[in-house]
Amino acid sequence: MEHGNGNHDGDEADDGRGEEDVLDEEDELSDDDDDMSVEDDNDNDDDLMLIERNDPGLLIFDIVSGYHPSRGWEALGESIGRNTMLNEVNIGDNEPQSELGPRFFRGLAKNRSIKKMSFSCSNRLCGENFQYLIPFFMNNKSLESLEIRYLECSVLPSVGRFDSLEFALEQFNGLKELTFYSHDVIEGADKVIKALSGHTGLRKLHLESVDIGREGFANLAAMLLNPSCSLSTLSLNSNFDDEIANILSSGLNGNVTLTELDLAGPEQLCTEIGWKAIFDQLKSSTCMIHTLDLSYNYISDTALPFLMSALSNNIKVLKVRMMENSDAILQAVFQFLQSPSCMIQSMDLSGNSFDDEIMESLTNALANNCRLRELQIRWIRSVTPVGWHTLFQFLYHPSCGLESLNIGNNDLTDETVESLPLPSPTVAV
Repeated sequence: MEHGNGNHDGDEADDGRGEEDVLDEEDELSDDDDDMSVEDDNDNDDDLMLIERNDPGLLIFDIVSGYHPSRGWEALGESIGRNTMLNEVNIGDNEPQSELGPRFFRGLAKNRSIKKMSFSCSNRLCGENFQYLIPFFMNNKSLESLEIRYLECSVLPSVGRFDSLEFALEQFNGLKELTFYSHDVIEGADKVIKALSGHTGLRKLHLESVDIGREGFANLAAMLLNPSCSLSTLSLNSNFDDEIANILSSGLNGNVTLTELDLAGPEQLCTEIGWKAIFDQLKSSTCMIHTLDLSYNYISDTALPFLMSALSNNIKVLKVRMMENSDAILQAVFQFLQSPSCMIQSMDLSGNSFDDEIMESLTNALANNCRLRELQIRWIRSVTPVGWHTLFQFLYHPSCGLESLNIGNNDLTDETVESLPLPSPTVAV
């Protein structure tokens, strides 16, 4: 049994993404609830006792907003430092964070069992307090995953804000996953990417709303081209232009470890030139990427043929949610679904501009596709019962290979749902 004294509500910061992404996060959190267990403030003292007793049942410990340990922060830090059973510690946006302070982090830094450390911070933890964790990074050989979410950092000067983090990352080389989120554009984030060069075992890198600039992308490209690179998942949810797209494509050229690439918005500043540079690498014979997320972007009509060519290589999972030019994207995708070279098995079209006519086009495309197994078309509000009936009647057709269909959050009335011929695939309404 795993315990904690809080939850992850503080992690759902507004990052400019679509509503369905918030739903995705909520779905993931609900799936994790069974693992996180105790979440009541009344259990604070009990959790502290479990930490002090080195109870093997306490694997995950959350410090959420408003939490105040009964014996003080220093005692809590020392107890965590002595504990050898904890696998994960999540430090939320605790105000005022100055209360955590050096004494708490110096105690925590003595821990050698924690595999995942997560921070959601908006104050001093972003800068000066982070330096007290450097011994933790230097000496804890168990650490594999680090998540840092800077919610609001206006109280600190942007220059030099990441010096402590950069130095900490340079003190060890065992990181396997890093999630780095910033609510603001902050100078110096490129240094964090450079500091990761020694972590050749890094498998997952998530950069959400982080502007690493041209220097950061150059460091990232160098990392991808390193023969020792192990990176399999790369999420770059921040703006970039044609120049940066070309830098990224140079890193993709020859890389044989990446299998998942997330270039979801905010809206990229790429023109046809930038997208072509990226898509040309995706269709390379050496490219191993099979999962591609291009959601929230504008991909011009002239760039779509390059995308379709890239999809024919090895793409099995495609996400194109809330696209700026959804009509053109959808028609191109529907046409590609009918191609013999289509390998797509899972697709998410949620949030795009659907109507009955587009639903009919989708149905026709599915009728000529035998590989697609999972389909999500959530958050589309302009389809009438006629359009839904067109889709659902096809689901009974012998050629239908869908095993999972998610049409949630579409404002379907009870009458419409009751009238739909629910078929064999698992349908989430």
